[in-house]
Amino acid sequence: MLERAGHAESTVDLAQLAGKRPGGAISEIMNDGGNMARILDKVPVARCRGLSLISMEDLIAYRRRAQDRENDDGDSLSYCSKPGVRSHVC
Repeated sequence: MLERAGHAESTVDLAQLAGKRPGGAISEIMNDGGNMARILDKVPVARCRGLSLISMEDLIAYRRRAQDRENDDGDSLSYCSKPGVRSHVC
């Protein structure tokens, strides 16, 4: 994701952050008019179904912060199911 900010790369990163194998499926949400739904279309759908939304920009920012923390103290950073939660690998 840090090398190329694409949809496939973000799918792999999210799977790894969740502690899963690096893979996933990508789909597009359409609005009632048959066009690609924009973020404002997706927010009420996500709320109604108890889903979370994340942007590729959010994921990139998280990965850069995690990478910087790893570089600062020399500790290994493992992936966790909750972004923002850090764990050390011994």
